[in-house]
Amino acid sequence: LQSSSLSSPSKDQVESMLFHLCGNRCHDGSWGMSDTSPLSYMSNEGWNAFFGFIVWITLTFSGIGLEVLVYVLVLVPNGWTVAHDRLWILSQFVFSLLLTTSFGLALHQNYMSLPILVLSLWKCGFPESLFYQYSALYGGNHRSMLGRIRDFLNGSGTALHHSIACFAIANFVTGVVRPGRHELNIMLILVVQHWFAVFVYISKSFYIMVELALEILFEWVVFSEFQYLVTNHWSMGLCGMVMLFAHWEYMLAGVLELFDTKGEDSDDDETDMVEKSSEQFEELLTKGC
Repeated sequence: LQSSSLSSPSKDQVESMLFHLCGNRCHDGSWGMSDTSPLSYMSNEGWNAFFGFIVWITLTFSGIGLEVLVYVLVLVPNGWTVAHDRLWILSQFVFSLLLTTSFGLALHQNYMSLPILVLSLWKCGFPESLFYQYSALYGGNHRSMLGRIRDFLNGSGTALHHSIACFAIANFVTGVVRPGRHELNIMLILVVQHWFAVFVYISKSFYIMVELALEILFEWVVFSEFQYLVTNHWSMGLCGMVMLFAHWEYMLAGVLELFDTKGEDSDDDETDMVEKSSEQFEELLTKGC
């Protein structure tokens, strides 16, 4: 063995061994079309952000699509019933549990967090934001102008609230952002706010007092942690600002309700199923405003 000589491997042999060891992670592709797509020019950080963006859009479209499917497949054929009232209240009751589960899974980059997040935020498909926007745009026959403005604020606030929550979780799951206590401090206050959602059906005064106190705490925490959000990643600063704006829309809608004294007109025979379902659902939602 000491006197034996080892032949030098050929260039092809070396390239083959390297390729089988680490593939195209160690070197650029040698084919003519390799690394020519726009995605090939992204840095690793940029590609991770792109990945998170795709997940975010998928979550948002899935939530909106879920509302449309429940409306078309369930509410249009059957109309709004007492059973739907109960299921709506149940969806609000389990909201905090599903949201907490989704947060916990996202911290471990578990993709099961994503479907649970969609079910929790969009309340199992009940078309909350869909009907708010429908009433704001086409509710002239049964809503006052202030009522339609409130519906627009609630609808757009809900759309912003849900989509930016999806944006944050998508970044957690895909590894774009490593969440710490500063991000979780804000998320936990949101979970606590939804503990008391069903209390609106028991005592509205108690519900308003508790939610107002928690809202003050939530905004205080956001401003307190905002420096750390921006330092962690620019997307966390964006999440904080958009979430605050959505909550301000909710609060403005609540203030306008105090001045909206015009009652709703009775339904006429020409009201189609969309408007009937919208009105009935809005009456239930109004109890929770």
